[in-house]
Amino acid sequence: MKLKARQIVYSIVSFVILTGCTSKPSQIPTVEFTSTPKPTFTLIAEPTGTPNPTSTPEARIYTPEDSTSPNGEWRGVVTITTMGEDINILFELSNINNGQVWQVEHKDIKEPENPMEGYLYPYIFKWSDNGNFLYYSHLTTGGDGCYIP
Repeated sequence: MKLKARQIVYSIVSFVILTGCTSKPSQIPTVEFTSTPKPTFTLIAEPTGTPNPTSTPEARIYTPEDSTSPNGEWRGVVTITTMGEDINILFELSNINNGQVWQVEHKDIKEPENPMEGYLYPYIFKWSDNGNFLYYSHLTTGGDGCYIP
């Protein structure tokens, strides 16, 4: 029982100490509401990054082969068009008298790693003496690719 009485005494003393430490305000604070202006937002468009102007690469046209038959009736033309890294080959045969044009080859190509693998474009070797036949190839004829008629 002594233990219980002690607990009660300690509880009362603790309560008195704790309630005695708090002070009651002599005056109750009042809160006064005033109107304050609300913030306004103005949106301004700004670029998110540095603009990079894009330019279209300039097309460059190269004609490595342009040959007319001995009788003057036919013309063979090989044209290489490059635009940036893109390469296009066009091999056309045309009849000079009537204006008809035939596309022998028209293709996109890539530069070969080994130039000894052959020509990128059709190489016109020779016309027949009467102008009725055209001889061409993509293959080289020797170690240096030279053709000797």
